[in-house]
Amino acid sequence: MVGSQSGKGIYHVEGVAIPGAFESCSCPDFVERIAPCKHIWAVRHWIRDPDTFVRPEGFSAKTPPPARVPINWHNYDLAQNEEYRLFNTLLRDLAWGFAEPAKDPHLAGRKPIPLREQAFCAVQKTYLGFSCRRSHGFRAEAARNGLLTKPPFWAVTSRFLCRDDVTSGLHDMLARSAIPLIGLEDKCAIDSTGLRTTRFNYYRKEKYEPERENDWRKLHALVGVKTHVMPVLEFTDGSVHDSKMFESLLRRALENGFQFKQVVADKGYQGRANFNTAAELEVQPFIPFKKNQTGETKGSPMYHKMFLFFQLHREQFDQIYGQRAQVESSFSAYKQKFGEVIASRNFDAQQNEVLCTAIAYNITILVRQMFEAGILPDFLQPASPEKMTPAGQRTDSVPWLSLNQLEVTQPVTQSPSPGCLRHNVLSTQTFM
Repeated sequence: MVGSQSGKGIYHVEGVAIPGAFESCSCPDFVERIAPCKHIWAVRHWIRDPDTFVRPEGFSAKTPPPARVPINWHNYDLAQNEEYRLFNTLLRDLAWGFAEPAKDPHLAGRKPIPLREQAFCAVQKTYLGFSCRRSHGFRAEAARNGLLTKPPFWAVTSRFLCRDDVTSGLHDMLARSAIPLIGLEDKCAIDSTGLRTTRFNYYRKEKYEPERENDWRKLHALVGVKTHVMPVLEFTDGSVHDSKMFESLLRRALENGFQFKQVVADKGYQGRANFNTAAELEVQPFIPFKKNQTGETKGSPMYHKMFLFFQLHREQFDQIYGQRAQVESSFSAYKQKFGEVIASRNFDAQQNEVLCTAIAYNITILVRQMFEAGILPDFLQPASPEKMTPAGQRTDSVPWLSLNQLEVTQPVTQSPSPGCLRHNVLSTQTFM
């Protein structure tokens, strides 16, 4: 019995080195050609010199999977316990870089709420999973802790999500939320998952038996295989094919500073255009081939190269391709934390809601890596930050995140004094 090269079965080889016997093998190659196959040649080689027999690469016994890195449960527990406290502070710093629209100095009326504070409220609302009204108390708490100038009206979050001019700013926030993890990632995986909306499509299975089904949307994402961070995503209708998003996701991730060497995707991303994109960006694509594909170049040398690698080094290819499971793990964690239902009704609001949820997801990943990998994020590079106290009064100093400490300050039960934040802030240092 000879094991399959792919590790998915065994083949029976008979008659080798037996005088007058007919050599045969149960593999499809021998059945089709009625000629010695690689399994017969392997048995011949082993019989001739069993002591010095070395199995060729790709034909050896199945290589055991690499040992799993044990989870440091102590650090994991700390990250989970401190997540909410650190989440608000990291979100405040991340939202500070949200681009504000140009203001007309001659425009009269009430001063608008800064978009950075509206973005803070929107991401916090999706993180909590509450409605706009029920999450208003958490925004009031954030204002008391100095993260907002004052508690905004409860409907501000909904109005912010319905704006189509904030989508680019949310994409920028998503990219910056993943930048601190650039040094930990060198491989990525691309896939899509379905998200259910609260709207329904109607159709008739039979003439008088109407049924209804949810209107689905697609989340296309590129995910780091080590930390499961989601630096870029595309939100489309449920009928958009996955392959069309490959170039956009990979190119944008590299433009954001990631240095991926390999990208893993399933057969849905097969196409010479995607292989050419990966070759142009100097990333090695690991996309499995279908049974009816021949590997002809047709203007894509990378396609032909990876086809040969897939055929000749299948075990090594499968070992790398197996990391595609990490993107499924990311989608599972995303839905377990925040659900798979989009509450918004129109497409622009749905897209902005998914972006806010992805930002919240990245911050939770970042908090965990702060304890497990020692990551110290710094989203801010303010030239002249607005100086304010938790009460909204101006002051000469403003506290910021410390870049070299993870110390928890003592809770403050009374109203904070100027220049001091409350207990859900990391150790602070004062800039004059």
